[in-house]
Amino acid sequence: MTALPQYWLMKSEPEECSIDDALAAPAATVPWTGVRNYQARNFMRDAMRVGDGVLFYHSSCAEPGIVGIARVASGAKPDPTQFEPGSPYHDQVAKPEAPRWLLVEVQALRKTRVLGLAAPDVAVRVRPARPSDVPDVAAVLGAAADALRRRGQALWSAREVSEAAILPSVEQGLYHLGWVDGEPVGVFRLQWEDPDFWPEVAEGSSAYLHKLAVLPARQGSGVAQALLNHACQLARRGGRQFLRLDCMGGRPSLSAVYEKFGFRRHSPVRLGGVVFNRFEMDLGMPCTTADLSG
Repeated sequence: MTALPQYWLMKSEPEECSIDDALAAPAATVPWTGVRNYQARNFMRDAMRVGDGVLFYHSSCAEPGIVGIARVASGAKPDPTQFEPGSPYHDQVAKPEAPRWLLVEVQALRKTRVLGLAAPDVAVRVRPARPSDVPDVAAVLGAAADALRRRGQALWSAREVSEAAILPSVEQGLYHLGWVDGEPVGVFRLQWEDPDFWPEVAEGSSAYLHKLAVLPARQGSGVAQALLNHACQLARRGGRQFLRLDCMGGRPSLSAVYEKFGFRRHSPVRLGGVVFNRFEMDLGMPCTTADLSG
């Protein structure tokens, strides 16, 4: 009896390696570097076989989904980026004689139309964070910040997402925590004024969204949509006409995600020598849903 071929869903941010990049590479083959999840590493080591099928998935972009068909082209071997101090995937504990992280080579075969995957239905319960929740809020923000840093997209410093930095905002009732099956999975901070980023906006007209984060293991499962929808509802209940947010410049994929959700690009602002793009949503319009990755 012939065994059915295995297929693996393998996600890559198109800004790092797109299906077009893979097809243009020598022999249409690329090393799948940067895997820093133990379960995924173990799948590559113990279960993937040369010839297995790959569903090439674009993540963290305006239109996430399967975009091509590929194949596993090599067995598992050490990922060299873990040894490179300048790499966002550097692991200071890993040694060449004792590597911690592996890769397989993937050969792209052909592109497909974008095939979006329906996010599994998750019941996300969102409530204001309490002082006793500060460790959970810090853990979610810290995990999201670490994931971004490994991708070379550092956003928040360890100090910014420390328990000491978070506690005052929690005590003011600004942080909201999302839960799935008793696990804290997402967080955001909702402010009623923001003179730093929006000094020209009339008082009482808007709510301002900051520190939106989803636990990396839960990204792509509908948690971010639920958090954004809840923020919309809170702003409406507060009598605000607009929900506004900012995004560090140079991140087109994240900007596109916000626009797909229903935010409109407003204008750039320079703060502390850094350019941020500002977005707004007219809350007279319904919030929409989008496949967000975090």
